[in-house]
Amino acid sequence: MKKNNKVIVQSVDRALSILQVFAQHEELGVTEISKLINLNKSTTYGLLSTLFEKGYVDKKPNGKYCLGLILLELGQYVQNRLDVRSTARPLLEELCEKYDETIHLVLCNRGEVYYVDKVESARSIVNITQVGKKVALHASSVGKAILAYMPVEEQERELALPLKQYTTYTITNPNELREHLSLVKENGYALDMEEIELGIRCLGVPIRNYTGEVIGAFSCSAPATRVSSEKLNEIIVAVKDTATNVSRKLGYKI
Repeated sequence: MKKNNKVIVQSVDRALSILQVFAQHEELGVTEISKLINLNKSTTYGLLSTLFEKGYVDKKPNGKYCLGLILLELGQYVQNRLDVRSTARPLLEELCEKYDETIHLVLCNRGEVYYVDKVESARSIVNITQVGKKVALHASSVGKAILAYMPVEEQERELALPLKQYTTYTITNPNELREHLSLVKENGYALDMEEIELGIRCLGVPIRNYTGEVIGAFSCSAPATRVSSEKLNEIIVAVKDTATNVSRKLGYKI
């Protein structure tokens, strides 16, 4: 089978589709899975049996399936090779300690952006983020910090997608978002002013590798009640300085 001029092995594609549905569901039965991936029940059961034997899914006493622990092991291998994460972590911890606010780190992978690390503040109330979760490019500060620096073709492809409205402050008009991204690029940072979660404001900045390519971003997130204009200006300076230091450690020549 070919998809977008790429060879796709159907059985592998279907098995991976099964694993992907668990991103939104903690546990599922065979019938539920077959409906979600639009596949007949017997084929779904056969694939699940194979995934179970290999440890990719586990079976609960109630007969439903959930993700297996081997995925945690594989995820740890991926995490261990994330040089950006290990390089950035000490600097992000310093930033968290200085302002006592939560710091998020995201990285790009094949056009997708995911949270890969989170330095939690002791007084954190940010509930919607978790490591491994996909980033909303148009609504989050880290997402906009990356979107602003994407090649025009890639950026336009993202703007052509439906822009989900998370709160009344979310920018869902493509033209308005284009103007907003121009300011992000001009300023060197992005703001999320309660655009993805009411009561939460975030400041995001891009991270570059040795070639100058934007490969990720990190943000400082805090309740709106704790972020005055004066404090925001102070955090902007500190966050941009930290981004510069992280990029330098990755080989970027400022």
